[in-house]
Amino acid sequence: MDKKLNFFTVATMYIGVIMGAIYQTATSTYYGFSITINNTPMKKTILSIGAIVAFIAGLTDFKKIVAILYPTQGYIGCIILILVAVNFIKIIINKLNNFNCG
Repeated sequence: MDKKLNFFTVATMYIGVIMGAIYQTATSTYYGFSITINNTPMKKTILSIGAIVAFIAGLTDFKKIVAILYPTQGYIGCIILILVAVNFIKIIINKLNNFNCG
């Protein structure tokens, strides 16, 4: 009986830690979102809409979110990598042209 009680005590503590971590992440993310919005009369409306959208997104199945976001972020990362490579090549070409001219 003592082992069973000990298991539930540890499980309850673990649940508390996980819930605290989720709350901390949500709070810090929402705070970061709120400070990026300028102080305008629409700020409260924008923050309210953002909170509602985040709540609805939180109710979505995790597998669906990962199935959408993971490939999307991969494609965006590939596009950014290509743009960085193109910019790097342009800089090298400019430096070579300036070196040959001067």
